[in-house]
Amino acid sequence: MDKMIFIALRNHCRAATLRYAIFLIAIAAVLSGCVTRTEIETYTITTRDTTVTEKMHNAPGQRDNGVVYPTSREYNEVGNVTDYDSIHLRRYPAFLRYGVVEFASFIGTGNTANGFGGGQFGVFGLFDTLMGWSGHAKTFPGEMFRLMPMEYRLRWFRDSPNWTIGTAFGEAWVPEADFNKSIIGLFPLYIRKRFFLREKIPYLIFEPTFGIGALPWQYINIGATLDLGSLGGFNIRAYLGYIAGTRIFNVGNGDSARTSAFPYVGLGLSVLDFVNTVEETQQEWSQYKQSSLEVGILNMTVLHSFSGGNSILNTSLGFPTGLAFRFATVTYPLWHFGGDLNVGTSLFNLVVLSQDVGGLGILPLRVGYRMLLLPDELTNEPFFEYNYYPSSFVHIGDKLTLAPLSRFTVNAFLGYVSGSRNGLVGNGWLTSANAFSGVYFGIGIGYDAMFNLSDLTPW
Repeated sequence: MDKMIFIALRNHCRAATLRYAIFLIAIAAVLSGCVTRTEIETYTITTRDTTVTEKMHNAPGQRDNGVVYPTSREYNEVGNVTDYDSIHLRRYPAFLRYGVVEFASFIGTGNTANGFGGGQFGVFGLFDTLMGWSGHAKTFPGEMFRLMPMEYRLRWFRDSPNWTIGTAFGEAWVPEADFNKSIIGLFPLYIRKRFFLREKIPYLIFEPTFGIGALPWQYINIGATLDLGSLGGFNIRAYLGYIAGTRIFNVGNGDSARTSAFPYVGLGLSVLDFVNTVEETQQEWSQYKQSSLEVGILNMTVLHSFSGGNSILNTSLGFPTGLAFRFATVTYPLWHFGGDLNVGTSLFNLVVLSQDVGGLGILPLRVGYRMLLLPDELTNEPFFEYNYYPSSFVHIGDKLTLAPLSRFTVNAFLGYVSGSRNGLVGNGWLTSANAFSGVYFGIGIGYDAMFNLSDLTPW
């Protein structure tokens, strides 16, 4: 009996795994179609060839000059025609906007004594115990999160070029730290009209917006944004609008219908969020305009601290004692200094040397100098980084990067950090605010798109 139960459970797990794999493959196929538009050009190539053969045959023996002989020349001409097909694939960007995450914070949307606490741009303060949680007075009580925003061309008004239609995997509009007032939408529908105030990178766009959501809230969102970007997927936005909605579905079990409405005005940013013009969607990926030396999705590094301290793994092993984590990294060349000198930032930057030594930086300032050791494969970059919030510390080091595969990198670090942790969220490692410093060695991997200066469009 136990054996039969085990076999049934195993078969059920196999079936569930198969369904999950099919679901992931389907999602990957859909997302690839959202990013790239493929056009197939078929040619018929015709080759024409003519072969001419000419021979002379002289009759044996003596000839009588008084006798006229027929010509002995033989002439043969053969014509050949060969037809075959040639297929050429052209790949173009399919999107006018394709992003990963967008944040914003608003003024005047709710009770400042019970604000959500995202802080400026919606990201400062999220990890700060003094400002990032409800119950504290805040300048920015409102918040907006949006995951995977997408926009595509909407061919209205005789194919007017700057109308877009788009959606997102999900979004949440939070006037204050009250779930009952938060408007949440899955796959909302948005129609936007772009007005370009600057048509060169970085683009400056004024964009009126109309959006509707159906699940789980039913709402209407009317507003406008002023967008500055996209530089390596980094954008800054100003928001102004009004959103109103209700939740009437899934009401039951003592849960009544909810309504929420509020105007909003504020600032926000988005990372790994790429904006195209209509002209850019008509150029192949091989001609795509790049504006940054590096666009990194995720970098993770294990560290060994030379200053001692307990390992974050609670083991007696000497390596690793800590880790470093960077999300949404972008690096820009300073063209005035030749381009090898660069500046950059990351959305989140965590450096932990040991259990109680380290800090977190949001949008830190980073300056580096890239040296190309091997074309397209090996670079070395000394850097200086200043993290000012919520922790304040300096980070000096050298980074050696090997790119053996497309988009995947292997990194080696030697660095020094010094500063103060400040009021971070207690997470078992960094539980108190105190000063720290230390020297470390690290090895890590990353998922990065790295470009040479010859690949970039100066701006």
